[in-house]
Amino acid sequence: MLFDILGTLAVNRKIKNIDKFLKPSASDVIHYSNLKNIDRAVKLFDKHIGGDSAITVLVDSDCD
Repeated sequence: MLFDILGTLAVNRKIKNIDKFLKPSASDVIHYSNLKNIDRAVKLFDKHIGGDSAITVLVDSDCD
């Protein structure tokens, strides 16, 4: 029995078009201004970058 990894991931993440998901065009990229709470994030970052705060960047690099 073969396990359909891409199919399972697509279903679990409600991806309708796997080809478009794997090969997005520039028009598929969400503009940063449409990200939820981006204004709050910028204010918080600005507050801490201008102060004496330590900033940690956490990266989720597994792309799921």
